Amino acid sequence: MENMIIPPLKDGRKLLRVNLTTGEVKTEMIAERILRRYYGGGALATYFLLNELKPGIDPLGEENLLVITCSVLTGTLIPGASRYTIASKSPLTNGFAESEAGGFWGPQLAKAGYIGIIISGVSEKPVYLWIHNEKVEIRDASHLTGKSTGEVEGLIREELGDNKIVIAQTGPAGEKLVKYACVLNNLKHANGRTGMGAVFGSKKLRGIAVRGTLDMPVANPDAVKEHVKWFGENWKNNTSNVRLNKYGTAHSISGLQNTGTLPSYNWRDGEFKDAEKFYGETMTDTILLKNEGCYACPVRCKRVVSGTEYNVDPIYGGPEYETIGGFGSICGISDLPAISKAHEMCNAVGLDTVSTSVAIGFAMECYEKGIITDKDTNGVKLDWGNIESMLKMIDMIANGEAIGKLLGEGVAKAAKVLGHDSDKFAMEVKGQEFAAHDPRGKTGVGLGFAISPTGADHLEIAHDGGFADYTIALENVAPIGIHEPVDMVALTNEKLRLFYKLQQVCSLNNSTGMCNLVMAPAFTFPFDKFIEVVGAVTGWRISMYELMMLGERANNMARCFNVREGFTAADDRLPERCFEPLGNGARKGQFLDKQEFRSFIDNYYSICGWDTEGVPTPAKLIELELEWIKLS
Repeated sequence: MENMIIPPLKDGRKLLRVNLTTGEVKTEMIAERILRRYYGGGALATYFLLNELKPGIDPLGEENLLVITCSVLTGTLIPGASRYTIASKSPLTNGFAESEAGGFWGPQLAKAGYIGIIISGVSEKPVYLWIHNEKVEIRDASHLTGKSTGEVEGLIREELGDNKIVIAQTGPAGEKLVKYACVLNNLKHANGRTGMGAVFGSKKLRGIAVRGTLDMPVANPDAVKEHVKWFGENWKNNTSNVRLNKYGTAHSISGLQNTGTLPSYNWRDGEFKDAEKFYGETMTDTILLKNEGCYACPVRCKRVVSGTEYNVDPIYGGPEYETIGGFGSICGISDLPAISKAHEMCNAVGLDTVSTSVAIGFAMECYEKGIITDKDTNGVKLDWGNIESMLKMIDMIANGEAIGKLLGEGVAKAAKVLGHDSDKFAMEVKGQEFAAHDPRGKTGVGLGFAISPTGADHLEIAHDGGFADYTIALENVAPIGIHEPVDMVALTNEKLRLFYKLQQVCSLNNSTGMCNLVMAPAFTFPFDKFIEVVGAVTGWRISMYELMMLGERANNMARCFNVREGFTAADDRLPERCFEPLGNGARKGQFLDKQEFRSFIDNYYSICGWDTEGVPTPAKLIELELEWIKLS
């Protein structure tokens, strides 16, 4: 094992295949020409899904696949290149699933010699995978069933005798097939969205433990070192990265509050009266123990918190903005230690904090309106701001208890069952719950929520606020043709062009395994520098055109996946609440015009080269080298 090496990129990269039904484990080489076209991450994972997954299968059945991919940059010392993708068919939306996470698991897989894993079949008993360079084992996990993620991480490391092992795992919620169960590595880095934990659970796969000790070959080691040094010297000159380091992603809360775009009380309001109690600055001054980072990243934006009031366990890290907005203003709660406890509870059982918090906020509004009663909740009083009830509901969702079982199906299904026009305030798209942003104050984000192939996803686009004035973000998008500020709420041609190009940027980040929080537009790596980085690692002579084509290719492949699953233009929509006036806040009275927004989506289809149903045309597929995709 010690003599193993990872071959140079020109010889391809190794893919691991594991069939849990038969127990077969095998490897194959992915040719450089495929890697040059798809790079890794989201694009490469979707390539495998489109080639190997039959349309119409049950997401929780034996035929579904788990495709886990790094990129050609993963495992190098490039800051931000730690992210990996899990892709599949989503049990939450019955459509395309793609979920990224940072941390250390992706680099460990790359340094074990693999660019990805494809997992098929269903095990007869609970298992976990153990990957140590070329050694791959399917191991019994019966003794881990029902245990928290923290317990399982400790037990696996003890069993294998190595505390440096990194484990990506679901939790008890995934074992019980909660539709938005997630996958976590190191207990605090989440593949949060689209229900990938439930797919793990359906295959009786508790987790994947990885230890990689091989050196990652790069084409130009000296140039890579210079780029790493450059980032280390320059990130502190980027105001956004400095604020991330000091306050985490919660640094944005004050800005959302001041602009009236902080979702509150299930998106009825855009301002929360006690928001300062959970600002990032407040966290730093009160419950923060330390900040941590992902592999090879000096920005260290992750929070680690503790608290005696709710006995918050620091092994689960600390809440990101989405978690704070969800369990905070959306549920009418301002108590930061309580929000941190909710974060810990979700990570311990493997629940997506975004969908869980939005489901609870939805339930609170249903309770207020008499649609859900004490009989449905086993006596739990789901009043706005009720901390005890919010925490209890997390347990009820994870355990499938009373109304928690229905909420664990997602708010789209819950609204269908509950009726009484609750679908009008069920904040979801395609079955996936909103992240904590309001389309009425950020129309680009609104378009992103509406057309995202995974359902409402806040990482579909860089957010509108960064381009409303002459900012560093605006300066950094000049190379892709954006030169003037774009109003945050207007549905203009300028906004459409901005969205179309920034969507490609976010998608190329997912496919290169790069974190949005170190990349242009708003952060330290500008496009020209990133082009040099990719060239230094791969030896390829690339351009921004190639990278933008990569992003567009990935977007179109995801779209094709959903077309094959029967999705139409009718699925690209927002819930009724977005077309109602906002309540309290700086944007009070702001609403989206339904006809104008639909026209905006239609124009987006046209600029993408899609037909009126949002289906990529044959000519567009030819342009993107995707004519091999069969849409019917």
